[in-house]
Amino acid sequence: MTGSYLPGAILTNLTGADLKEANMNGADLLGANLSGAELPGANLSNANLSKASLSGANLSNASLSGAVLTVASLRGARLAQVQLSGANLEGANLHLVLNLDAALLGRETLQHNNAGRPHR
Repeated sequence: MTGSYLPGAILTNLTGADLKEANMNGADLLGANLSGAELPGANLSNANLSKASLSGANLSNASLSGAVLTVASLRGARLAQVQLSGANLEGANLHLVLNLDAALLGRETLQHNNAGRPHR
């Protein structure tokens, strides 16, 4: 599915899928399983990823600008050079996240981690 054009798609099980450079702008991925998926360079801007599992996913160089990731699991995900401007990560599990570049965070909501302490 490399380079797929899937804006507004409703997807549920993409475990281990190869979605390099896919365009999923505005996709509804509520509760979707994207564990271990390859998403480098993918456009997930404005996507609904609430309660989604992105554990172990490769999101390097992906755009998650404006995405909703509330209560999503990003445990062990690779986030090198990911764009998170305006993303909502409230309640997201960021345990063992790899390569999160804080300089790219912008104004996303990172209110509380799993221990209830502020992320910033």
